[in-house]
Amino acid sequence: MCGIVGIREDVLSWTGGDFDRAVRALEWRGPDGSGTAQAGAWRLGVTRLAITDAATPQPIRCPRTGHVVVFNGAVTSAEEEWARFGAARASDNDAELPLLRLAAGGPQAIAPRCGHHALALVEGDGRGWLARDRFGEKPLYVVCKPSSSAGGSEGGRVVAFASTVVALRMLGFGVELDEAGLRAYFERGWHGPPVLVGSGNGTHGDAAGLELHEAAAGVVSMDSLRAVPQAGATWPPRPLRARVQAAVERCARAEVPVGLSLSGGIDSACIAACLHRAGRGDVLAFQFRARGTAPNERDLAEGVAQASGLTLVPVDAGPELLGDLLALTRARGLPVGDPSTLAAHAVARAAARTGVRVLLSGEGGDEMFFGYRRYRAMAWLPWARWLPAPSDLAQGTWARLRRAAQGRGYDALLAVAPPGVARRALVRELWPVRERLAESQMHARVGATDSVARAVAADREGYLRHDLLPKLDLATMAAAVEARAPFLDPEVVAAPETDLARARRDLGKRALRAAFAAELPGPVLAQGKTGFGLPLDRWLREDAFLPDLLRDRRTLERPHVVARGLTELLDRHRRGRAALGHALYLFAAYEVYLRVREEAPCAG
Repeated sequence: MCGIVGIREDVLSWTGGDFDRAVRALEWRGPDGSGTAQAGAWRLGVTRLAITDAATPQPIRCPRTGHVVVFNGAVTSAEEEWARFGAARASDNDAELPLLRLAAGGPQAIAPRCGHHALALVEGDGRGWLARDRFGEKPLYVVCKPSSSAGGSEGGRVVAFASTVVALRMLGFGVELDEAGLRAYFERGWHGPPVLVGSGNGTHGDAAGLELHEAAAGVVSMDSLRAVPQAGATWPPRPLRARVQAAVERCARAEVPVGLSLSGGIDSACIAACLHRAGRGDVLAFQFRARGTAPNERDLAEGVAQASGLTLVPVDAGPELLGDLLALTRARGLPVGDPSTLAAHAVARAAARTGVRVLLSGEGGDEMFFGYRRYRAMAWLPWARWLPAPSDLAQGTWARLRRAAQGRGYDALLAVAPPGVARRALVRELWPVRERLAESQMHARVGATDSVARAVAADREGYLRHDLLPKLDLATMAAAVEARAPFLDPEVVAAPETDLARARRDLGKRALRAAFAAELPGPVLAQGKTGFGLPLDRWLREDAFLPDLLRDRRTLERPHVVARGLTELLDRHRRGRAALGHALYLFAAYEVYLRVREEAPCAG
């Protein structure tokens, strides 16, 4: 696990950025060392969290060809790949594998068979490729000149990349959320990629036409932006239980201590069962509980740990977790809109204190195996229009269902803030719109026509990619821990049980429950969705940190805020006349972000 950054020398000359500061901005992602290298016109940098072969630093340069790789992530299939290359290897660092694959099979062979990764590989003459895993488990932002803005003659090309927007700002690029991103943030707590502003939007002659994107899945040429087809992996036609077992064993293979984030739900319980079958009783299981909440999830987690032979480590916390928001925002360089990031970070820190450096997570289980209750709710949409019209501050299941039926579609079910919040406390430009933000562009990409299948596609390409995985990456890397998600292993994703065509008949993780029915305690199999939810409604009434921030004059004078409306909503909530904890958290988290940005005006 690492942070990576790169920029063309000719571009750095006119951005006025500081490459060394960009590397230092990534140190929270890689506290075990840093390095830089030159490859053709490219300056490359990396900070490293050493999980494999700590003695071999990055960047890694091939002494024979001069090719250089900077790598963030893990190759969980490294054991079988090392066997293939034999004496050609120079280290045990799995970051070397892309160089070996390039030498053996060309650009068509760069991508690893299994693992989560974001990497750049640059040849001695400056030609290069970017590679990223299927769901974007590892972040990678790319500044590029697309083909359309290059006149069609030389094609598009990548001019810079980084694991965080903070590093891009240090390189001299202005990066912020646009109006659509802010609208999405204040409605559902997550957003798509930010955009370039200032020097990146054409005000500088050399910068004309530059765009900011998240790196695409697969392998892309840095010189033309063209995708490089990779040889498709083949998997034996074995049952789902065996596929998950193999994925867990791959993810649990490490030179450092491994832990499990055990929520008490079925996803992490399945991983625990696989660890038990693999004889991994050395794995510690960490379970989060907000103080003052019901103990049922802790009880379930204890039952799973006992059945699986794992030692459970309780992680208890209260509103003091909100104090971590500042550091996490500084690290990410964007607002931390998902409050469960704070709980996940608490688990990662607890794991780090025991020496754990790799933490297994059940992320992806709901998206791959149709686990969200809102998928069932989609079947109610034809009848939901007859429900009584809800208050615009109501945020219960039926209120969201009625809004979905009235034209907001699946976005209404994803919303964490009722529309009345925006209408009272935000300027009109940031009010919710009727277009379906989460679903637009998802349907055509996956060819889904069924309403439930479209919802699943929206979650896989939207919620998972832009909320859950960035949350997991930030929460763990900020604690110097690497997260691994076995349910996103390519062999599991290729299972017939994950096919969108099965979405309507396999709701509620039927296939996954059936595969592990003989191994898990009955209450776990019957348990609904669990996670790292925080009692924000109660915390905002009992703790003064966020309310004081929201009442601060500096907050109320922001151009996006309607001061009277925000104060009214906060008073309603504090008096128990509305339950707006999550919505108010979004305002507070965005204010923290703005203050972090104001601390560092020279960072873009």
